[in-house]
Amino acid sequence: MRWIAVLIFAGSCESGFAPKPLPELVKPAPPVVATAASARLLLPPGESLIWQVHADGIVIGRAELVVSNDEVHSKFATNALASMFAPVRYELATALDRAGARPRAAEETIAIAGDTSHAAATFDGTHAAIDATNLDAPAPIHTLHTALGWLRAWARDGAPPAVVYVVHDRELYRIEIAAPVRETLRERATLRFDAHAGAVALVVWLSDDAKRTPLRIVAKAGGIDVVAELVT
Repeated sequence: MRWIAVLIFAGSCESGFAPKPLPELVKPAPPVVATAASARLLLPPGESLIWQVHADGIVIGRAELVVSNDEVHSKFATNALASMFAPVRYELATALDRAGARPRAAEETIAIAGDTSHAAATFDGTHAAIDATNLDAPAPIHTLHTALGWLRAWARDGAPPAVVYVVHDRELYRIEIAAPVRETLRERATLRFDAHAGAVALVVWLSDDAKRTPLRIVAKAGGIDVVAELVT
């Protein structure tokens, strides 16, 4: 059940069918890469958010996020029903470099049915050191927290597509994000953007106001839909 944490950013199977692309009528804008120069981190100190998490329509647990001046903490745990099949606990703590709009360090724990993995990472722009593993990217490397903060600051009507490099579960992922569009979600104005990493699709709805609160997140891969709905 590691897919609960990994599903958003990892896809292991892709179709071999590759249709020829249609000719472009209008040349798309080049994607903007998540850098310190292009945005800040919209992670307001004192913010506390809770999402109810569903898998294929069944409530499996809840996720929480708390922001302080220089840190972000989040956790997910399965409820009693889901834990009957496989108890899952996920925790992530990120130390922020707000001036650089990136992470300084992070600790991530994934526990699945008694099997626990813990990783500690430090970040230096395009380089991340995770225990004995070194990762490099052509742009700054983010955690899930700073990637979300960067995207909340980036999202606006007319924003170009974006690319974010994210470390999760000791792996580096390139996340490609489409330009945000305005959409109504349950009578509330939102900015929705679609993203993908390999075969995993992600859709995020942010409130269309200064807070850019993540209201709904949907991740799809391997026929499984995981939905996180903001409850408070």
